Parts: sequence; structure tokens; C-alpha cells
Amino acid sequence: MILEYHLPHSLDEAVSLLTRKDVLTYPLGGGTILSCQQKENCEVVDLKHLGLSQLQPVDANLQIGAATTLADLRVFTDLPLGLSMAIDRESTFNIRQVASIAGTLVTCDGRSVLGAAMLALDAQLVWAPGGVQVSFGDWLPVRHNWKKANLITSVNIPLKVELLVEIVSRSPLDFPIACVAVGRWPGGRTRVVLAGHGDAPIVAMDGREADGADAAAVEAYAHANDTWASAEYRQDVIRTLLNRILT
Repeated sequence: MILEYHLPHSLDEAVSLLTRKDVLTYPLGGGTILSCQQKENCEVVDLKHLGLSQLQPVDANLQIGAATTLADLRVFTDLPLGLSMAIDRESTFNIRQVASIAGTLVTCDGRSVLGAAMLALDAQLVWAPGGVQVSFGDWLPVRHNWKKANLITSVNIPLKVELLVEIVSRSPLDFPIACVAVGRWPGGRTRVVLAGHGDAPIVAMDGREADGADAAAVEAYAHANDTWASAEYRQDVIRTLLNRILT
């Protein structure tokens, strides 16, 4: 249950509220998650006056303010094609108008298409206080115990990386049973990410070339059984999707 609402007008004020040790406090971007019934009492810090919804190209990268909505990111020119598709598949049109990029990534699970796409792009999270920068892939395994900083200020992605995403699901609007996202850098670096199972998308391969990607992807989902599909089915689908992308 949300007990108190704060509306800071500076980043320092927001960080001060979020770093209190005696009060459980969450940042509030779009509110699509926090608006749901909370199991524990908490307070929220609204980010809307902190200037964290800017989209700013910096050299060959795109700096995405943490409070940027998925809808605003979706219409940014020169966005990698695969990322546009991932945003469309992440949530409904109405949810995309309010859901923030940071909130979506923080709460993503293993069936998140956008999480897989950002992981394939090797997205970087920038945190306050201190401007701590950590890759999304390094942060995901420790997100429930993350204590180095308290507020994401931006998500940075490369604009010169080719991103392709393929999905198999029960319907065009359903979450994926199997998803493959591949980022390919101009120098040949290839990053293969799988989604459709588990607590978070996973990196199956990150190398200088695509050699061995098929075997690595199949091995990564060797135990991906759940009520939606067997591991064997997912492995077969992933092999097909990956080959489609790489060719």
C-alpha cells in the first residue's frame, strides 16, 4: 500500500528520499507497476519534474531518459528496427503511453521482448547518485540485491548496431514462448539473447563473430521447461529463429 507521495523538483531531493533507510521508497515513472496493489507499505517519489524524459543522441549512442515513455521512444527517428518491434510487442498501445523505459526494464521477466532487445544492444544503465554506469546484462543477475545506487537516470544504447528480433507466441499479441534477439556491431561483434522463459532474458553468446551461435543458443535453453512449452520445443524453435536472423 502506498502511504505517501513525494514530488521532488531536483535530482538531489529525489535521491535523498530514495536513500532513506527507515522507509521503503520507490521511484515513480509511469506508474504501471506501482499502481497495482502493493503487498507492503511504501512511499513513492514521482520523477516527472526531474527532466528524465529526454531523448538525446550523443555521438553514436542514444541517451534515453529513465522516465521516457515507451511511446515516445517508439517514434524516435533512427531507432533500430528490431527495437521498434520489441516495443510494440512489450505491451498494449495504452500502456506504452505511460510506461517508462526504466520501469519496464527494472521489472522485466524472462518473457520480455524489450528486455531481450536491450540486452542484445548491450544497453547501459546510468544511476544516481554518483553517475554509476553498469551494463543491463551485468545488472540483471544482481538486481534484487543492487545497493550501489538508487535511481536510474538514463538508459544508453548504440545507434549503429543492427538489431533483429524474431518471436514465436500463441497469438500476435501474446508474450513469447520463444524469442531471439541478435545485435550485430559494424566490427562483427554478435550478441545473441534468448527470451520466453525464466526470470529474465539471457545472453546465449557474445563474440566477435556469429560462429557457434546455434549451438550456444540451444545449450542455453537446455532446461527451459515450463507450463507453456518444453525445453525441446523451445530449442527447436530457437534454432529456426536464429538461423532466420543470421541468414
